[in-house]
Amino acid sequence: MTSIGREGSESYAFGGFVLDCADERLWGPAGAVRIGNKAFRVLCALINNVGRLVTKDELFSTVWDGTAVSESVLTTVIKELRRA
Repeated sequence: MTSIGREGSESYAFGGFVLDCADERLWGPAGAVRIGNKAFRVLCALINNVGRLVTKDELFSTVWDGTAVSESVLTTVIKELRRA
C-alpha cells in the first residue's frame, strides 16, 4: 500500500485500487467503485491502521459510533468489501 497525493492527503493505492478517505471515494481498475457508507468507513479504518490488528470492538466504536449492533452487521460489511 502506498500513500499518494498531496501532503496531508488521505489517499492510498493498493492492489489496483485508490482509496481517498478525505473525499470518500474508492477507485478500481474499471473506475469508481460503489460501496455503502459503513463499508467505506470500515475500509478507511483498516487502511489507516495497516500493520496492526484492528479489533471488532474498535470497529464498532469508530464506524458505528458506539451504537449497539450485532456482529453479523460487521460480517455483512466485510462481505460487501470483498465483493467490491
